[in-house]
Amino acid sequence: MHHARRKVILLDSEEQVMRQVSRVFGGAFIVIHVQNPRTVIGLLETDDAIVGVITEQVLRCGAGVDLLETVRSFRPAVRRVMLTGYSDMAAIVVGIHSGAIQSLLHKPVGDTELLTAICPEVAERAAARRRASA
Repeated sequence: MHHARRKVILLDSEEQVMRQVSRVFGGAFIVIHVQNPRTVIGLLETDDAIVGVITEQVLRCGAGVDLLETVRSFRPAVRRVMLTGYSDMAAIVVGIHSGAIQSLLHKPVGDTELLTAICPEVAERAAARRRASA
């Protein structure tokens, strides 16, 4: 059986973040950059290969935590990551407690943390290989 290549959606306005996510995930995932939360929902409705959504909190039309709550209710198996430099954590804490946010990352973020947030099993295998070769 042919499996579609896994995809990660990124909703972030910073060029540096877009480049980093593409570099970190480009070999294993197709990274889809979007600008609008409605686009994310439309993609989730039509594409079963999507395994993760990464968003910032402050969006042009809405809040990232609201988007991740919608993702959780619509496709609960999709990994939901908040990547933010935003300092007002009240809404983000509510999102963590509700289960909308599975991983919270602060900008700037390291490659390993980013990989672990979307694909913890891949990061764990890499860490085990590093431990074994040490």
